[in-house]
Formats: sequence, structure tokens, C-alpha cells
Amino acid sequence: MEDKDGKIHPVEISLICWTMLKVSGSKLTKAKYLEGGKKDGWLDKYLDDFLSYLPNKENALQVLMSLINNDKTAILTIDDIIARSGVKKSEIERLLDEFEQSKIIVKQKNSEIIEYRLAHEYLIGRIKKKGWCCRTTN
Repeated sequence: MEDKDGKIHPVEISLICWTMLKVSGSKLTKAKYLEGGKKDGWLDKYLDDFLSYLPNKENALQVLMSLINNDKTAILTIDDIIARSGVKKSEIERLLDEFEQSKIIVKQKNSEIIEYRLAHEYLIGRIKKKGWCCRTTN
């Protein structure tokens, strides 16, 4: 599970193990890891599983996409997210709560301003891929 830079990211291991246990039952094996598509396949399954519980996957992806800027995580206020995503404020507030509880985003307070950012930068490529797929199939 090494990255291009040769580093292993503990959060990735945690997400992969959690997803493997949920999908495969109680045994984590190398064979299951390989069958599931290695690191990329299991991280895709993690994001798919998370999105499957949301009532409006397209809005969720729009909000997640708004938190990406030039392949990096953007730090945005709710007003910025509204402007970038085109999703209604009430829906964004609900989604941000879901994302925060699921550790997909981080909510931070900067002075009196509340800002949001993706918690896991390595999900950017997966979010962009899924967001693009949704946009082109609707």
C-alpha cells in the first residue's frame, strides 16, 4: 500500500481495513485485498459505501467537488461552498454534518469564521472521478 513517494498512510490502512471487514466479514487476507483491487479498489469502495447512504449522491458529490481546488483541498466557508456547488444552503448544511460525522471533512474555526476542508487529500482523485461521472451521465 505504498504511495508514489513510498510512504504508507495510516488513515488509508484504517479505511481499507474497515471497508474490507464490512464487505468481506471477519477475515482480512492478502487474497481479499488483491481481489478487491488493492489500495485504489478498496478506497473506491469506501467512498462508494459512504455515498450509498446519502439520499442525493449528486448533491453530495457537488459539495465534495467544491472543496477541491487545483487538485488540492480548498478551505471554504459555507457561502463559498454554496457559490461553488450550486446546492441549496439547507442541503449543504445537512451534507456537511454527514461529512463531518463520517470524517470525510474537517470543520475548523478561524477567528469567528467557520471553514470546511476535506479530511483526506488522497480521496481527491476519487471524488473528481465520481463527480465527473455523475455530471456526464445526468
